[in-house]
Amino acid sequence: MLPWSSLAGRLSACVVLALSACGSTERAREDDGSNGISVSLSSVSVSVGDASGQDDSVGDLDDGKLDLEAMVPEMGCTKVDLVFVVDNSASMFDEQQQLIASVPGFIASIEAILGEDFHVMVIDTDVGTGAACYESIYNSFDCGLWCGANCPDGCACECNAEPCAPFGELPCEARLGAGRVTDGAGTDCGLPERRWLDAADANRDAAFTCMASVGVEGEPNERPVQALEVALGELAGPAACNDGFLRQDALLIVTVISDEDDSLASPGDPQQWYDTLAASKNDNPDAVVLLGLLGDSDLPDGLCAPFDPVDNSGSQPSTRLREWVESFQYGSRASVCDTDYAGFFDDALASIVSACDEFVPPG
Repeated sequence: MLPWSSLAGRLSACVVLALSACGSTERAREDDGSNGISVSLSSVSVSVGDASGQDDSVGDLDDGKLDLEAMVPEMGCTKVDLVFVVDNSASMFDEQQQLIASVPGFIASIEAILGEDFHVMVIDTDVGTGAACYESIYNSFDCGLWCGANCPDGCACECNAEPCAPFGELPCEARLGAGRVTDGAGTDCGLPERRWLDAADANRDAAFTCMASVGVEGEPNERPVQALEVALGELAGPAACNDGFLRQDALLIVTVISDEDDSLASPGDPQQWYDTLAASKNDNPDAVVLLGLLGDSDLPDGLCAPFDPVDNSGSQPSTRLREWVESFQYGSRASVCDTDYAGFFDDALASIVSACDEFVPPG
């Protein structure tokens, strides 16, 4: 694994003009004098003249030279936002033990590529405490079907002890997609007045371990994709639960950890999920690195046994989640039943470096 100082050198921005290759800090090309074009990357300037020596400077700034620094966007990421979407259903007991055991490996792999400016947020896959039928989950598998079948005219029936409509405003702790600030037992993780971890925070390893220990008390109809969409959508706005986490000038790295497919809970399909996640980054899918630790019991080389509902062991085939992950240029997956996730993050480093190298911050 390369340290960040080595990676940073690779990720330096390069100006690409015509067919010239990036790599030299000083590259000059003079033609045979017939067109009077000269290009110098060392001075980042362009002069244009005809064969007679007449100087037809484009955009005179200084002695007939055009300064390109303000015209060519700087490439390479200097900020990174990470989201971990962790399945907290009862069937995740074995997998979460592996997750908790691998947290030091997570931290080592992450910090090797992040540098000095990163955010880390953990969300789970259910609606949390007091799961009411609020607007963002109204059409989900459980509350949506119940309310739709029993309250077609908006009558006063309830789902999870809350009225189907009007939708009530719930605290962040009860919101699908809100960043976790406690572990599964309710122990405070020590985050300072926000729902995500900053590089400058003290005790980052302990805080991440707490955040990632989401427990196994979540509802069985997991909705990892919907949780992510809400986390980066309505809950990322001003004064919302995750306000300040998502930055448009940062590379986004999402890791989804689940032993079941998101086949019924989250609205949409893998193509719609792709479009929504890309939209959260100014419709730039290459600003996203999507990593999946997923169920693979249907694959010939899978590590998971088939799901056993008696003891909640094994995994279900994650066909739709795999399709979604693999649809991204910088997407990669591994088995959720692996005994050490640190190796997966080490292998994913190449995709993260490539995405960072090509990243162009908006504006």
